[in-house]
Parts: sequence; C-alpha cells; structure tokens
Amino acid sequence: FYAFLGAAPLVLGSYGVGPDGIGFYIMFVPGSYIVGNFLTSHLVHRLGDQRMMWMGQALTATGIGLMLVLALAGFNSPLALALPLMLMGLGNGFMVPPALAGTVGLMPALAGSAAAVAGLMQQLAAAVGGFAVGLVSHNNAVNLALVMMVLCLLGVAAQAALRQVLRPAGPRRVRN
Repeated sequence: FYAFLGAAPLVLGSYGVGPDGIGFYIMFVPGSYIVGNFLTSHLVHRLGDQRMMWMGQALTATGIGLMLVLALAGFNSPLALALPLMLMGLGNGFMVPPALAGTVGLMPALAGSAAAVAGLMQQLAAAVGGFAVGLVSHNNAVNLALVMMVLCLLGVAAQAALRQVLRPAGPRRVRN
C-alpha cells in the first residue's frame, strides 16, 4: 500500500492526471480497504483469522497481478491502475484486522509491546516499499506493479512461514 502511495501520483501524472484527479483515483484503494475492514468484522467469526488472511493475500495478489497485466497490455489509464487495486484494498482490509488481533492477542500481557513492534514493522516495510518504488521509472504502472508484487509475495511467504511456526504439533510417534 505504501509503495502504491509513493508512486501512484507519479504514474497518474504520467497519464496526464492533475492533482485533483490524483486524489480521486488514490481514494479507490483506501475506500475498498474500509469495505474490507467492515466485511472482516462480520466474516471473521465464521471463517476464522487464518482463512480471512489467506483470502486477503489472494485478493491483494490478484489485484496487483491484474494491474500488471493491464499495464503490460498497454492500458495506460488511471482506471487501469485504480480499479484493480480496489481488490488490493479489499484484501488488505481482510488481512490487517486479524493479523493485528493475532499479534496483540498471542500474549495478552505483552499486547502493548506487540502492538509497538507490529507498528514498527509496518513502518519499516513502508519505508522499504517507498524506497524501492523510488528506484524505478514511473512512465507507466509496470514497474510499480512489479515492486508491489514482490512485496506482496514477501508477505505471502512471511504468512506461510508463520503458519509453519504456529502449527500445533501432532501426535509424535516413538520409534523403538
């Protein structure tokens, strides 16, 4: 999301969008994030934290992938950037609340410290994403989409690794 925020004004500007239009197109992503948060509050009790986060990862990757495909196909328009990323916003809305709840709920006595570390990690990831997207060309959405996809796949890998760490140990066989 922060890589998007860092580069979207430049990419949209290369499409001829002025400052007033940039705000309009950027608004699509946080708007869909709000919808995702709302839906999560209603679905998480039925589907569970892990399923909501994996659905969020899938929506995020799909939105970024769709933006990349459209950009590679030559659709250099503001809607080809903003509309696919509504899926990313929705996906982030599915991921963030259960992830933060799991972070602070793991050890309630350390909830404050866990929230601080989670916030620090978010800001560090945002800084890395903003820096990375600043290194690439902004004449269309291809490079932005590639940077965002790499960051998304790192998130998927981190969630998969965390799942392995937190997986409950099954019955162990004792060999004679």
